[in-house]
Amino acid sequence: MTRGQRTYRGAFIQCSEAEAWILVHSGKPEAPVPVVEKAALAGAEAGYPFLAVLATCVLIRLGFVEPAASVLTQIGAGVPPTLELATSIRDLAVAMRDRDWTALPAVMKRVVACGQEPTVLDAIEIVLRMRPPAEGARKLAVIQAEVAGGVDEPCCSDGGAPRC
Repeated sequence: MTRGQRTYRGAFIQCSEAEAWILVHSGKPEAPVPVVEKAALAGAEAGYPFLAVLATCVLIRLGFVEPAASVLTQIGAGVPPTLELATSIRDLAVAMRDRDWTALPAVMKRVVACGQEPTVLDAIEIVLRMRPPAEGARKLAVIQAEVAGGVDEPCCSDGGAPRC
């Protein structure tokens, strides 16, 4: 991002995503949580809920499901239900947090429909490590196979720590 681009009012949200990845790759796996939380909440309050939700995907992808669910629930309170990106990603984080095995496949398909395939692939990896029932794991494996072919970005979660 150029200096001029960083002065855009909503750019701080995207900068928080970049900072989160840098922190993780610098050996500070827990450090992204407050960075993304602060930027996402401030961004939503400033009128950028779409960017705020996208930034929070980083927390899901890195396995920080509880803080992601909390932030997304707060953001979701001020977002119209027609903003499917916000509602589906919030529902993903909440279903993961609550280990709602029956809701997860349908929620993941909604998130894929919003164009967030890398988030879904990482979420599947995380959920599979939570040891869902066999039927739930099978459904997730089917989604994973359907989605993985169209994504060239590697999964980044490994039990809460980045893998990429």
